[in-house]
Order: sequence, then structure tokens, then C-alpha cells
Amino acid sequence: MLARLSRALIPLQGAHGPSLASAGSAARRLLGFEASEHATAGGDGGAEARTSSSGSRPFSNHGGSRSGTCSGVALPPPPRLPPWPQGPYPVLAPVSASTAATMSSLWLARAGLSSSGAVRPHAPDGRQQQPARRDGGSSSGSSSGSSSSSSSSSIWKRRGSSAGGNRDIHSGNGAERRARGREDDGVVRRGRGRGGGGRGGVVLGFDDRQNNIRTGSSNGGSRPDGPPEYMAQYRTLEALGVALELLLPQLRRRERDTTTLAAAFHKAVLLSLGEPAGAADAGGRAAATAKARVAIMTRLVAAYAPLVPHVTKAEHCSIPLWALAKAGAGGWGGGAEGEAAQQLAAALLAKLVQPRVLATASSQNLANALYALGLILEDRQRQGGGAAGWDPAALKDLAALARAVASRLTAAAGGPHSFEPQHLSNMLWGCAKLGWRDSEEVALLQSLAPAAAVAAPDMTPQQLSNSLWALAEVGCSGPEYKSAVKALCREALRRLQTLQLAAAFKPQHLSNILLALEGLQLGSEQAALVAAVAAECELRHFAGFVPQDISNSCLSLAKLGFGVRPKATKQLQHFYASAVDAAMRPRAMAGAKPQGWANLLLALALVRHQPRPELLDAGATAALRQGNSQECANTLWALAVLRLRHVGLEAAVCGRLGELLRTDPALLNSQELANSLWSLSVFGNLDATAAGLAVQLAHEAVGRPSDSFIPKQLCQLWQAQQELGGGLAAALGSSPGLQAAMAAAVEAKWAESTKRSGQQKQVAAALRRLQQQGRLPRLTAVQEEVVVPGVLGRVDMVLRWVEEGQQVQQQAVAVEFDGPTHYLANRPHDPSAVDGPTALRNRQLARVFGEGRVLCVPYWEWMESTGEQEAYFLQRLQPLCEGG
Repeated sequence: MLARLSRALIPLQGAHGPSLASAGSAARRLLGFEASEHATAGGDGGAEARTSSSGSRPFSNHGGSRSGTCSGVALPPPPRLPPWPQGPYPVLAPVSASTAATMSSLWLARAGLSSSGAVRPHAPDGRQQQPARRDGGSSSGSSSGSSSSSSSSSIWKRRGSSAGGNRDIHSGNGAERRARGREDDGVVRRGRGRGGGGRGGVVLGFDDRQNNIRTGSSNGGSRPDGPPEYMAQYRTLEALGVALELLLPQLRRRERDTTTLAAAFHKAVLLSLGEPAGAADAGGRAAATAKARVAIMTRLVAAYAPLVPHVTKAEHCSIPLWALAKAGAGGWGGGAEGEAAQQLAAALLAKLVQPRVLATASSQNLANALYALGLILEDRQRQGGGAAGWDPAALKDLAALARAVASRLTAAAGGPHSFEPQHLSNMLWGCAKLGWRDSEEVALLQSLAPAAAVAAPDMTPQQLSNSLWALAEVGCSGPEYKSAVKALCREALRRLQTLQLAAAFKPQHLSNILLALEGLQLGSEQAALVAAVAAECELRHFAGFVPQDISNSCLSLAKLGFGVRPKATKQLQHFYASAVDAAMRPRAMAGAKPQGWANLLLALALVRHQPRPELLDAGATAALRQGNSQECANTLWALAVLRLRHVGLEAAVCGRLGELLRTDPALLNSQELANSLWSLSVFGNLDATAAGLAVQLAHEAVGRPSDSFIPKQLCQLWQAQQELGGGLAAALGSSPGLQAAMAAAVEAKWAESTKRSGQQKQVAAALRRLQQQGRLPRLTAVQEEVVVPGVLGRVDMVLRWVEEGQQVQQQAVAVEFDGPTHYLANRPHDPSAVDGPTALRNRQLARVFGEGRVLCVPYWEWMESTGEQEAYFLQRLQPLCEGG
């Protein structure tokens, strides 16, 4: 191939007719070009879906967590270059066959590819093949299930057209990328020069030196109009890489070269987007594409860095920044390539905020820059780079960029240069990913939020959901943002209440809206939108939802109080039933990450919806074997609350927690430690693995300062000591300081004044009437809110009676009125369907009062006994009292 490629690249001076045509044709085939008889404008476009990792946010209740993952964001409209100067455009000087072969070999070796390896497949018509689509033809993301929609914006607004793309984000921890890409016909001009006849010329680069092809010259041939058309020729990364090996050594420090390299940056990204799904060698092609992309981007980074001081246009900063972000430069690690990419990004940012360059920036340039910088930082954090992704100088430049955008937003409001909806959505997303908060960049956010509200009617569903998510992420929940947030919510609600408009929302859009509402905490003002999103999900039966969309939607709704007892209705529980049914479809949870499983089970536990045990056979065990401490602790807690036993999953989670403890005990925080021990105490009758984990956890608790546990966690440790005993009790008892802290927390719990419900008061009144009427002659006392040693909290009522004139302390019955919060919501009117905390309480009461001497009054039985309440108690208590 290399020999044929070399021959094809030789500009045959003075050749005529078929010989030159054949050489040009061969070169075009080898380089992936597609010939055209006439000059055509080339364009490129693509849509990409990515997942973003999200840091876990602590969930205060029960140790649950939620990753802020989760939300799709539109790919920014591609940046535009300034008009290309008029006049003839140079091409590469002639090269010898050996030079061409050497350059080709050099690039292939640099990319780690063989000369026979195809980097990008093409359909028979020369266009790039489209990856498999899901959800009605949009590109699909990775396991997080990103959705995407197309944009009409083009990176090169000249003669060609292109499809822009949208980018999606998620709380997931993956870094996969998929996209759909489209490229128009390549631009290869056939000359009409005088004297020599038409000859094909392959334009490989720009050079002002000799042997330029000019209209009317003996070589013939016409030139591309500029970088957009010029770069459209390259149909594969291999072709682009070979051309760059020839082009880069000839660059000079001038504006034309920065424009050319900006075009090359963009083209390299477009050619690397996506791989056809389902092909047998898709994995190999993806690896080859990644190698080729890194090789090209590394070369471009090295070539562009010395040109940055000579940049005069904002486009020449925003385009490379965008390309670096899309190529994942923030995640290249700490090697030479990654360091060079980070340095270039910082240099481009510094150049962009210089007043003369900033004055040339369009709204799109600014939006792309913010978006790209956020994405670069996100990738860096995902690869372990930490939050310190920018040095102090770069942070100062970021602040300058924020001020410039805020100023531009204020000046452009309502004018002809106003920011487009997609610009606003992308800038909000960039602010969120950069970690900016209302307290830090208040001027920018207070300008962005109202601008987004004004643009809401013109936003796509994805832009709406992304904007809401970003506002929640940056903490825009104060009164100064209320009107903007409400405007976005109203627009989303309006569309969701219209059948045709609601269909435009993809699963991830719906999930992201719920995640946003969870963060914004609008209270009753968001109830209508919450219900509308839930209804839309249920109406679709979660069709097209990937695992992360299902789990995120359920967890957001649960934390918003949707379906949580006692407000839950049977209709609200249908949402969770539908979600469980969707998760149990064949392969519906295939590829679900540990966080997806943990969040789904956590959501079901919060609303007390006990799924069928078969749900856990859909891959939870395998996934949680790789879970982190938070995911494993949350899973244990959810299983305990739901009283859902699964031997395989319990063993996997306990084994994983034990492994994490042995690796680094600090991986478990105090909340996770206490929750795990409490969950094991709810299970009871532990197997060897779980019992061993309990002792491990107890020793770890003893080794920590007692003040590292809050009172609720100390109560959990106390309950575990009461229930599990043995080695765990001995371990916890070995620390006098921890024992004292646990005892103080329990006594404080006993001392709490409890608010009795109206029905609980009715139960106590009915028992007293029985005592006063003498209908239970041995009943001597009805005590309320009784402190009982060995039981956490107070007992609702304790009944005492005497036997043969002597008071017997042991002759007592504990009475508990159990309202809706004590039962599993999807098993109504089932006395045995108590949740985990209630089951643990009943076990503690039975240990103190004896088996059979704990009387639980289900709320529905009490409601049905209206008018016959004394008779109800006579029937239930007489056997106990007479049995003495």
C-alpha cells in the first residue's frame, strides 16, 4: 500500500491524459477521497453522546447517595472560521515517492497502526457508515444511555452544509463515546487550465513556496475555497494523518496557518466520532481509531502551541479548545501528551481573554469555549486528575472569561447579537462542569439564568433539560433565580402536557428534568411538572430507557417524595411498578453499573416498593461485585428495608465490602459503616461471610473516634450490638468511649418527645374504656409512650394486669399502632408486609415481652373497625389476658 500511495502522491510534472488521471484516482482511493467532476462544498457534522462521571453526593437519609450524573447536554454548535482570504491558494510542493512513503510510514508508526489496518470503514457510496441507532434514530450513548438530537448549526458557515450535534451527560462512571457522523462528498477539483487539459490534483496542504497550482497554469487545477472545503477531502484518519506529516513541517507563524490547523483539529475529531455497532471487528476498529486520533491530536497540539502567540481571532482559540475537549484531552493522563494538551488549553484560554482577541469573539465562540473548558476539566477529574485541573493563572483567566460572557450577555440581551438557545444551554453546562457556583460567579449566573428563561420557548427538549440540570448543579435555587427557573419549568410542563410535543423528549431528557427538580427543591411549585414527567415515563412503559435513566428517574422521584408514604396512593405506586417491569425485561439491565443497581434499589426502598426477587437475577450480583463502598452500603440498606433476601447478592455485597475494608478501611465513611451494620442486624441469622463482615465492621468502628458518628449512627451501632451479639458485641464493647457515646445517643432517643397521631390516641382511648368498663377484668393499667430497655425508642402502649390478686411484672403486652409508613406500599392490607425497621422493632419487643405478647394494630384494620373498636380489642386481647 505504501508504495502505491507514494506513487499516487507524486505530482507528475508535464504528464498528460490518462497517466495523470490514473495517478490522481489512485491517490484518491488510497487516501479515502471521493472524486467529483465539479467543485462542491464539503461539510462535516456529527452528533456524539458521552457519559460523564459524577461525583457522589451524600444522601443524608439512610446513607443513600446520588450521583449528579446525570444529564444530557447538547453538543455546541460548531464554531465558525473567519472568511478565507481571496486569491489563489497554494498546495504542497512536489514530493518524491520515497518522501511520501517515509511520511506515511512515520505517521502509521506514530499511531501504532499497520499499513493494512483500516481506521474508518466507509459505505459503498464513499460516505461514512452510520452507527446503529436507538430511540427513534438518535445516536446512542454508552451504558448511561445518553440521548442526542441534531442541530442545524455548522462549524463552517460558508458554502457547505453540515449537521451539528448534541452532546449528552450522565452520573455514570464510564468514558465511552459513540456518535453518528455524516460527511458530504469529498472535494477534489479537476483542473480546467489552459494548454494542458483537465488534470486531477489532490490538495494536501497549504504552502506559499514554488510549484503552486494556479488557474491557467500548465498544471491546471482549481483550488479549494478554504479550510472547510480543503479538509472535507480527507475521508479517513489515516489519510488526514499522512497529509499532516507532509503539511506540518511547512507551517509558518501566520494567520493562514492557524486557520488551517484549526480546520485540521476539527476534522480529526469528526473522523474519530463513533464506530458502527454490531460489527465483529468493531472493538478493533475503535482501538485503531483511538490510536489514530491521539497520534493526530498530539501532532496538532505540538504544531499549534508555537502559533498561539500569533493568534488574533477568537475562533482560533475556541475551535482547538472544542476539538481538544471532544478528543478527551483532559483524560490523557499525566504523560507528555496529556501535559502538552493541558498546556495548550491553558494557553488558548489565556489568549482568548486578551482584550484584542476577545473583541473578535462571537457568542458562539464564547459558548464553545466555556463548554470545552468544562468538558476538559470533567475528563481530567474522571481520570483522577482531581479538582485542581487549572493552575492559578488559568483560574484567573477563567474568571476573566466569566466576566466577559456576563458583560456580553447583558449588552446583547434582546439585540441582534443575542446568544442562541443552544449557546445558553451549553454555557450553563460548562459552568456546572467547571464547578462554578452562585457564590463564586454570581454575575455570570445571574445573567445566564434570565437569558435562558427568555430563550426557553425556542429551546429543544434537550436544551431545556440541560439548562434546568445545570441551574440545579450550580446552586441557582435562591429567590433571585426563581422567576428564571419557573419559566423553564413552565415551558417543559407545557410541552409535556401536549401529546405531540411530549414525544420529543427522550428518556434521558425526562430523567435529567427530574434530577434538576430534585436539586432545585421548588416544593409544591414543582408538583405539576414532577407528575407530568412521571406520567410520561409510565405512559411509555419506560420504553427506550437505559439502566441509568431508569434508576435516576426512580431515585429522583423518590427523593422528591413522589409515592412516599403516607401520601402514596395506588396510582403513584404504578410508576415504580412500571419501572420494575421495565428493568425485568430481557437484557434491560444488561451493562448496568453498580451505581445503577444501587440507586434503583435505594429508590424502591425509599418508597417501600418491594419488587419481585427475580429482579435481582437480572445482573445485580455481578455488578455489585465491583461496587464501591457507597453502592454496596446502599444496596445492603435497601435490601434490609425491603426485607428482600437474595443469597447471591448478599454474598457479593458482603464480600466486596470486606475486600474494601482489607484494602483501605478509609474507603468506608462512618455513615456507610453504620448503615451496613444496621442492615446486617435487620437480616439476622447471618451466614459465615456476613457474620465475618459484621465483626470486621465493628473493629473498624472501634478504631474511629466516637465523635465521627452522629447520634443516628450511634443508635444503629447500638441496635447491631443488641441483635447480633457474639464477636460483634465483644468488639464494640471493647471501647468504653464508643459504648458511652452509644448509650448517650439511645437515652437521647428515649427522651425525645414523640408526636402521637390521632389514630394512636383513639387506640389508647379504646383500651382505657375497656379497662373502665371492666370488660377485661385483669387489666390494671394502660401506659403510653413507655421506655423499655433493649428497645430503641418508646413503645406506643403497654398493658399490665394481675394474676390472682398479685401483680406480675411479666404479665404485660406491648401494643403498637402501625400506620402506613410501617408497611410495604405495594402489598396493601397484608399484616406480614412490614418493612425492615418495623420487623427489627418487633423482634426487639418480642425479646423483652415474650413471643406472642406483641400486639400490632394495622391502620386499615383500625379504620375498618369504626364503631366496633372495643369489640376489636376484646377479640385480640382476650386470649392473651386469659392465657396469663
